[in-house]
Amino acid sequence: RDFLVKDAWPHAETRGKNDQRRERDEIEMLRTINETLGDDPDLEGKYPRLISAGVVRQLCGDDRQPMRDATEHIYAMLDQQVTRDIPRRIHKRIAMRPLGLSIRNVRSVDELIVVAADIMKAHLAILRRCDILHRDLSPYNMLMTRDKDDMVHGLLVDFDCAAWASDEYAQPRANMTGTLPYMSIANLEELEIKRTSLDDWESMIYILSWLGTFGINDDDEEKADLDRALEIKEWAKGSAKIWILGAL
Repeated sequence: RDFLVKDAWPHAETRGKNDQRRERDEIEMLRTINETLGDDPDLEGKYPRLISAGVVRQLCGDDRQPMRDATEHIYAMLDQQVTRDIPRRIHKRIAMRPLGLSIRNVRSVDELIVVAADIMKAHLAILRRCDILHRDLSPYNMLMTRDKDDMVHGLLVDFDCAAWASDEYAQPRANMTGTLPYMSIANLEELEIKRTSLDDWESMIYILSWLGTFGINDDDEEKADLDRALEIKEWAKGSAKIWILGAL
């Protein structure tokens, strides 16, 4: 069976001695999701099934000893005054299935509704049963699959920004985690309050509104004209925060 290998450089979290937060690690979260939901047939194919994952290691030095592939080893050769404010990252790979298609491959509004409903169902189960909040709903993380009977299904992917929902030490929304055009208003305003599922549902409203405005797929003939005509096009240019906060 086909599978996908995700090559990622997530932040390498640094912790003080008294830091009691649980580590936000996509691999560990996917393992939790798979172990908790793996026997539920209603959720089959709605989240990534983990095949294998881990930290990439390189053979280094004269003795060719394995060493984890991380930016800290690259930065060690540079001036520490220059690199001290650069985030540290670590190289990881994740093999998983199924393979998904962009949500813009749906053929009708009915199919879009099915895909969105599947993704909301997976999101809720992962939150309630695995204690994991996704925190980055966007059209890029909402995929679709099509089975042999030509039926579509939703697939929620990419848990890079996810957090343990009940972690009382979890950081608030200070760094605006998520995909800019689809962030909740409170996230855009960087309010010092804990992220909740309501932020993700707000993102879902914006995603569906976006698709409803510009078309559900790339064959929509009106998309180009609307893109030129509507002021909201600024969202796609990375100025969403300035535009929406100025309009409030």
